[in-house]
Formats: sequence, C-alpha cells, structure tokens
Amino acid sequence: MRNDDNDDSAQLQLELASIRRELERRAREMEDINHLYGALQEYVRQVAKVTEAAARFEAGTFDAESLADVAGRQDALGTLARVFQRMAREIQSSETCPRQQEQQLQIEIDPAEKDREVGAITHSEYFQELRRSARAFRDES
Repeated sequence: MRNDDNDDSAQLQLELASIRRELERRAREMEDINHLYGALQEYVRQVAKVTEAAARFEAGTFDAESLADVAGRQDALGTLARVFQRMAREIQSSETCPRQQEQQLQIEIDPAEKDREVGAITHSEYFQELRRSARAFRDES
C-alpha cells in the first residue's frame, strides 16, 4: 500500500505543479489585460482631447498647445493631432491677417485728411453749381 500512497502523492504533486503553472499563466494574462485596458483608457482620453480641441476651435478658443501631448504620439492619433494643430494655425493665421489689415486701414484713415477732402469737394465750382441748382429747385417748388 505504501507504493500506492507514493504514487498518489507523486500524482498530486504533478497536478499541483500543473495547477500552479496554469494560475501563473492566467496571472500574466490578467496583467497583460490590465496593461492593455490602461493603454486603451489613455487612448480614449487623448481622443477626447482632440474632440474637445475641435469644439474649442469651432468656438474660437482653441490653443494649439492643448494638443501637445497627443501630437507627441507616434501613431495615427498623434498624426491627426499634429495635422489638426497645423491646419488650425494656418486658418487662424489667415483669419488674423485680414483683421490686422482692416485695423491698419482704419488707423490710416486720418480724420484731418478726410476733412480736407470734403472741403475740397464742397468748395469746388461743380459742387457750388449743384448747390445753387438745388436752391433754385427748392425755391421754385
């Protein structure tokens, strides 16, 4: 009987070793799954940053630096963020230029110059003739 007990004990130890190996394998799989889950959560957070940046751009409050960490990625999401930053800067620049030109033109319009031009027109012989004609027309009516 002792032989049978030794055989049973050896068999149990083999089964326990097999179970331990299986548990260790599953533990490694769980670590891998947890790592992938964390990476996925981070990816989703960064997609949300790009989405938020698009909404801020639409509202006119976008800051290209808000996507710096996403743009630093070396994958498709990073490429998307870099392209979005570049396009937004170009559009903002093209919108800023006409506004600056408009401001510059407003600055260049000198009120004194405008008064001189109006004076030159109103003192011209042609304008004076129009004024006399208008008075004569009113007097006849």
